[in-house]
Amino acid sequence: MVAGRPTTRLATPVQATTIPLARTAEPRNHNFDYLRLFLAVEVVAMHLNAGLLRGNLWVPIPPVAAFVALSGFLIPQSLERSRSLGHFAWKRALRTLPALIPLMLAIGLAFDVKHVERAMIQYLSAGYHSMFQGCVLPLWSLIVEDGLYAAIALLFVLGSHRTAWLTTAIIGVLLVVQAKIDDHVFEYRFLQTSIGFFVGNLAFIWKDRLSKVHWAWPAVTLSAGVAGWLAFLGPLVFPLIIGCVVVLAMTVPQIRWGIPDLSYAIYIWHAPIMLALLGPWAMPRDARWVTATVVLTLVASTLSWYVVEKPALQLKNWRPGSQRDANERRFIETPATTKTAA
Repeated sequence: MVAGRPTTRLATPVQATTIPLARTAEPRNHNFDYLRLFLAVEVVAMHLNAGLLRGNLWVPIPPVAAFVALSGFLIPQSLERSRSLGHFAWKRALRTLPALIPLMLAIGLAFDVKHVERAMIQYLSAGYHSMFQGCVLPLWSLIVEDGLYAAIALLFVLGSHRTAWLTTAIIGVLLVVQAKIDDHVFEYRFLQTSIGFFVGNLAFIWKDRLSKVHWAWPAVTLSAGVAGWLAFLGPLVFPLIIGCVVVLAMTVPQIRWGIPDLSYAIYIWHAPIMLALLGPWAMPRDARWVTATVVLTLVASTLSWYVVEKPALQLKNWRPGSQRDANERRFIETPATTKTAA
């Protein structure tokens, strides 16, 4: 004890623990947020066009595959910043499952409990079982993406999620299978999404090199691919287009202004809304139906983000006992007994 200095006495001894440092989180890429929003708008436009009985609508970027490619780029970073595989699974669950709860409640109110069951069956079966008003909801892609998350987690456990040759080989195998299969539904739901995911993973592995590429190169290549000028490349055109989309979002000058991340909610909400307007509410397939679908989807997705998704994501670093640990830290940092020597 030194005269004139306070002495801190701890009620109980506490042993310090060492936690391995995770990789530092990189600044948020706003371009990815805008790209996701654009892809969600593409999906809505395609479904509205089909609802107007106008056939298939051409869109410049394959939306679902590009969505999943962004996940292939971002998910490995999430894995590396996670405390454990359980923590990674917790974060993935928080990103998708909370928003499904109000969606299912709304489906039950707008339709009936049977339609809730059909929606859940479609979600769990990747759209292969049950029909919802004669349609397959976009929920089918969620379970496919979950399977891809599990695949990259396995590669992470094996220490291979940053192995470029292995990811390239996986893409090659998928392209060979794609060329030989005649099942369009399987090819679209499983092969295109898987190719997109691992192309995004490859962009993640090479991101340090790709970030130095001038954005004009992926822009020109993407334009040529979309215009059909690269058709001589055959099956390589699809992964090339998806890869250029990701690289372009990485390298083009970053948009400074952030936006609320409405893309996921738009993706899952728009189809039940448009079907409810056509079914129980019996709206005609015209401009009023399109307008009502767009407005209600924006309202629902905004509420979903601010009321459900954003608050849920604030729990991503929660763990059992975290509140108790915080209380212990506050107790340690507060002097229990302070004495001053006379």
